Amino acid sequence: MTADRAVMRSSWRRSSRCVTEHHCVEFALSGDGVALRNSQRPAAVLLIGRSVWRELVAGLKNDAFVNRGGLDS
Repeated sequence: MTADRAVMRSSWRRSSRCVTEHHCVEFALSGDGVALRNSQRPAAVLLIGRSVWRELVAGLKNDAFVNRGGLDS
């Protein structure tokens, strides 16, 4: 998906844990949703609802996505 001009002009933020200029997930508030992109491919943007964003952030803070001995460990 290619982002529209309004999203591309948004104030993009990235995690304070991103220590390089590349390989970062960036986000911007966009209307009723949140836009996500890879810093290496800024034109490819994923738009999600704010409720999904809140669930994602809560899951990340609670280590909900940590592999706990599954097949890929």
